[in-house]
Formats: sequence, structure tokens, C-alpha cells
Amino acid sequence: MTLDLGAFLDGYCAGRTITVPVGPVDEERARLLRVTEQTLAMSIQEMRPGRNWSDIAKLIQKNVESNGFNVVREFVGRGVGKSWIDEPKVPNFYGSDTVRSDFKLRPGMTFTVEPIVLSGGREIELLQDGFTVVTRDRKPAAHVRHTVAVTGNGVDVLTKL
Repeated sequence: MTLDLGAFLDGYCAGRTITVPVGPVDEERARLLRVTEQTLAMSIQEMRPGRNWSDIAKLIQKNVESNGFNVVREFVGRGVGKSWIDEPKVPNFYGSDTVRSDFKLRPGMTFTVEPIVLSGGREIELLQDGFTVVTRDRKPAAHVRHTVAVTGNGVDVLTKL
């Protein structure tokens, strides 16, 4: 089950997403959850002022794919602050679009980092309710997100629980 949480305080917003198992899960699903959380943690550790986001996106994709999983391309992180959806777009994969919209991390930036990891193919679909997204092959997926603020020497995770 994925819990997608948002908070608004004094005119600012932040979001946190976690995927948690409901009942017992097999080893492959447990590994999917571990890899997804580890990928988010690794990406945060790699952030520092002056670094290009595309370098982080490349690491995210490499870590996910080297573990036999895929990364969703249709949904990305985003800038947040006083607005829920702002620039920059923060992809979790590397490609020509990532390079074209690349940005350097600089103190004061706030954004979400949110890998969505798929155990099967990369294709997703929107269900008739207009809200629910599932994998086309109906294999498990996991989604995690933190809101971070770039500081002078790294990042602060604003959505630690």
C-alpha cells in the first residue's frame, strides 16, 4: 500500500510518500521495497551544491536497473515551496529529456525526490477513476518520496518521520 502524504504549514508545502507491505510479502516484494528505499537514501546522500541533477538521476536509474527493476518515466519529482507543483522537474532516470532540462543544485532549492520502482515492465496505465495508476502487467511497484532542501554543504530532508 502506498501512502502519499502532503503537509502545508505557514504558506509552505512538503510531501512524503512511503510504500508499506500489508500482511506478509514474498522475498521479491520485500526486495522491491528495500531497493526503492535504498535508492532514495542513496540519491539524497549524493546531493550537494553545484552537482547536476542528471548525475543523481543517472545513479538512481543505474541502482534500480542493476537490481533487476525499472523506473517509471511518466512521473517525476518537482520543485515545491509555496506552490505544490513548481519547477524544476526532478526525473528519476537519465535520458535526453533529463539532460535538456538539467539543473545544478544550489542552496535554497526545495524539491521532491521520488523514485517509483517497478518489478515488471515500465508501462503504466491510468484506471477509469482518473486517479489510480497501475502497472500495465499488474506486477508490484513501490514509490517513496522525500522533500529536501539544498543547503550550503548538502541537503536537509524536510519530511523525516
